[in-house]
Amino acid sequence: MIKYRLACNDCELSFDSWFASSKEFEKLKKKKLLICYNCNSLKVDKTLMAPTLINNKKNLNNMISMLKCITVIFVILYIFYYVCKNINYKNSVEEAIRSIDLQENDIILITGSLYLAGEVLNLN
Repeated sequence: MIKYRLACNDCELSFDSWFASSKEFEKLKKKKLLICYNCNSLKVDKTLMAPTLINNKKNLNNMISMLKCITVIFVILYIFYYVCKNINYKNSVEEAIRSIDLQENDIILITGSLYLAGEVLNLN
């Protein structure tokens, strides 16, 4: 695992993020999956930083826990970014579902109320 200090070129925010390796960072950057959590900009780059040394098991366990939390936050932010970028408002749930450009093996997850479920299943 490697921690990089990242900086957004748009809002100038600096933040730390963990990656499996330097190659993983480059792969995510190339796929445009690195975004600034503050302004959703894709203009995020590594900055220079000093290496961190782990000197005991407690620190290692704390860092692993922190990494897990950061990973969950990153995934949530990416999903939020994706949904906001691709959202289509329609007059009905059926219209909205039909407007989604689905590829083979895509899955639609519909969340909401029982009324919404009934509308989707044409029970209302």
